[in-house]
Amino acid sequence: MNDITFSVPGHTFQDFILNPFEPANNNDLMITVTMSDGSTFSFGPYGSTHGNNFLTITTINNEAIASVRIDSAGGFDDLRQPRVSGISGVVVVPEPSSLLLLGSGVLGFVGVLRRKRTR
Repeated sequence: MNDITFSVPGHTFQDFILNPFEPANNNDLMITVTMSDGSTFSFGPYGSTHGNNFLTITTINNEAIASVRIDSAGGFDDLRQPRVSGISGVVVVPEPSSLLLLGSGVLGFVGVLRRKRTR
């Protein structure tokens, strides 16, 4: 891979974490962050060949990231554990299994209370 761009179509985000791996003697990884207002900033070269190159990009004061682009003229071998958080306009909905677990717990609790009441 030589370049990759991360974005959430129709949304912005506040944090981005990645762990890039480059081939030996490469070390030319450049990161470009585009903010929601269109401004950009770049930094690099970043990373090394030994791994554990975690890079965390975070915003402050209600800023928002529109995209993160990772470029390498020589390419990179692997991009592990990308994490995006603080996505705008996303409503968290519990998984059905979580709701089932909660419901069974409530029913069990009601059953225990009923037994105590009838004694």
